[in-house]
Amino acid sequence: MESGAPHLKAILDRLADDHRWTRARTLWLIEQAWPEIVGEAVSRHTRILALSEDGTLWVAVPSSVWSSELLFHKPRILESLRLRWPALRVTDLKTRVREETPLPALAEEPRDMPYIPFQRRDPDTHDLQALFYRVQKQYQAAMAAWRQRGYHPCAECRALTAPGYRLCANCEARHRQSSGRN
Repeated sequence: MESGAPHLKAILDRLADDHRWTRARTLWLIEQAWPEIVGEAVSRHTRILALSEDGTLWVAVPSSVWSSELLFHKPRILESLRLRWPALRVTDLKTRVREETPLPALAEEPRDMPYIPFQRRDPDTHDLQALFYRVQKQYQAAMAAWRQRGYHPCAECRALTAPGYRLCANCEARHRQSSGRN
C-alpha cells in the first residue's frame, strides 16, 4: 500500500461523515426492515424521519392514536433494532404527528439511488482527482434522488429533512431543549 493511502482513507472517512452518507444509508436500512420490525399494519401508517446523534429514532405518524400505538411497542421495537444491528446505537423512539394522510410510500428498493457502502472500503484508484470527481458525482446523484422523494435541506444545518418539516430532528430537538419544551 502506498504511503498516501492512509491519508486518502482519512479524507474519504471525513467526506462520508461530513455529508452524512453513513447516516442516510443507516436510515435506508431501517426503512427497509421497518415492516418486519413493527408489522405491516403499523408500517403502513408510520415513516422513519431521522436518527439523531443522541440515538433517538424519530418516526412520523398520522395521529396521536398511531403515536400511542407505536410507543406502546417501543421496548420491543428498540430490542428488535438492537438484535438486528448490534452496532447501531438506538436508545429511544419518539414520534412526530403529521396530520396529512396517507404518508407517502417509499420505493421497496431505491434503484435510482447510488449504493453508498455501509462499511468503508479502500479506493480502487490512487488518482486523487479522479476519486474526488467520482465521490462528488455519487453525492450529487444521492442528493437528487432524496430530493426527488421530497426531502430538502434543513433550514439551519443543511442536513436532509423529511418532507413537511422546516428543521431536521436534531435542530428541532435543540430548539425544544433551549426553549424548555420537551
